[in-house]
Amino acid sequence: MKKWIKHEYHINDLIMDTLLRNLEYKKSNQIQVHRVYTELGLEARKKCDELVEV
Repeated sequence: MKKWIKHEYHINDLIMDTLLRNLEYKKSNQIQVHRVYTELGLEARKKCDELVEV
C-alpha cells in the first residue's frame, strides 16, 4: 500500500471508509426492521391466541 501514490491511496481510503459506513448503516437499519417485525409477530401471535381461546 505504501508503494501507491499517496493521492491514490487517500481516494481508495475514502471510498473504503464510505462503503463501510454504508454497510454499518444498513446493518443497524436491518436490526431495527427485525425488531419491528419481531414485535409485530408477537402482537399477531397474542391476537391469534386470544381468538383460539374464545
